[in-house]
Amino acid sequence: MEIIIYLAIAVFGILQIGLFFKLWGMTNDIKDIRNKYVNDKDDFNTLSNNKQAMFDIGVKVKHIKSNKELTVIEFDSVNNRYVCYTENGLFEGRFNANELTTIQHNSSIDASETDKG
Repeated sequence: MEIIIYLAIAVFGILQIGLFFKLWGMTNDIKDIRNKYVNDKDDFNTLSNNKQAMFDIGVKVKHIKSNKELTVIEFDSVNNRYVCYTENGLFEGRFNANELTTIQHNSSIDASETDKG
């Protein structure tokens, strides 16, 4: 009787190890899927049909409450919200236009740096 129990525990343990590696492989698949959608901007909605859009696709914006720098990836025309991702390519959320501001680049610093070089 003990042999059957030990055999069942051994089989269960081997199946658990197999499940661990299967889940590990699936996490890599999720990373590939995420990278495909983050980097493939042509598949997302364009703003040409929407007159209410304030930010273009690919524009760097700052979330007002969290002060995080984000990239606009998509405009959800149904909910009038911008889909934003962090620099790492992680989904941050869907925001209204009044929750975001454009990041201003200081052009005077850029011009003075080119004069020095």
